[in-house]
Amino acid sequence: MKYAEVLQIIGPLRALNALKIEGKQKGAYIHFPCPECKEDAVARAYGDKKNVWLCTKCKVSSHIISLAMKLQGLEYEEAKQLLLKKAHISIEVDKEIELNYTLEWCQFMENEELEKETCEKLGIGKPKGQTMLSGCLAFMVLNENRKKVAYVGVKISNREPVIPKQFNAESTLYNLCNIEPDDEVILTCDMLDCAKLLGQGIQAISNFWLPYLSIKQLELLQSIKYLDVTGFGNHINEVALNLANLHGGYFKFS
Repeated sequence: MKYAEVLQIIGPLRALNALKIEGKQKGAYIHFPCPECKEDAVARAYGDKKNVWLCTKCKVSSHIISLAMKLQGLEYEEAKQLLLKKAHISIEVDKEIELNYTLEWCQFMENEELEKETCEKLGIGKPKGQTMLSGCLAFMVLNENRKKVAYVGVKISNREPVIPKQFNAESTLYNLCNIEPDDEVILTCDMLDCAKLLGQGIQAISNFWLPYLSIKQLELLQSIKYLDVTGFGNHINEVALNLANLHGGYFKFS
C-alpha cells in the first residue's frame, strides 16, 4: 500500500493520536504540539496535502509517516504498519461505522422545509437513543453501488457538519446512486441544500460539506453529462479548475 493511501485511510488526526500526540481539529486544520519545539504545528484535515505538517514557530515540516519513523525509530514500512495497527483501521473501514440508526422526524426538519416523504425515502432524520450523531440530523450514505457505508450529520444547534472519523468523505458522493446521469444534476457541498433540492424533485448530489472535490469524486462525476455547481463560496475557483481539467461533460456555476 502506498503512503498516500495509508493517510487516506487513517487520516492525520487519527495518526497523530496513534502516536500519542494530542491533536485538535479547528476548521480545515489540525493543531498539535511540534515534536521539535512544542509550539503550535498544523496539518490540513482534508485534501491532497493533508499528509504534510508544518510548525509555524521553528519552520520544521514533514509528513505523518516520517514523524512516526523519527519518534519510534522505525523504517518506513514499519512506521506505516504501526500507524495502521495502532489506529485499528483496515481497508474495510465501513465495518466499524454504526449503520443501524432508527430515525425520526423533528422540528428542525420542518423548520428547514424538508419534505417528509423524501427524508423517509433517503434515510434522513434525527437518530433515536444515544449515538455518535445524537443532537444531529443524520443522513444515510450509500455508495455508488447502493451499499450503505455510513451516516453523517449536521448539528441541530449550530448546523455544523459531523462526519464520523471512520468514514472517508472523499470516497463517494451523496445520492449519486439515485441520479439519472444523462439529465442535469446539481452539485452542492451543503447536505441540507441537497436534501431540499431532492424534495423539490430536482436531481442533486453533495460532497459532504468539503470545500473541494477529491480525485475520487471527480472520477465519479465523469458519468454526469450536465453538471450545475453551487455553494462552494470562496473555493469555487479551485473547483472550477479541477472540473475543467478532469470532467468530460458540460458544467456551469450558479
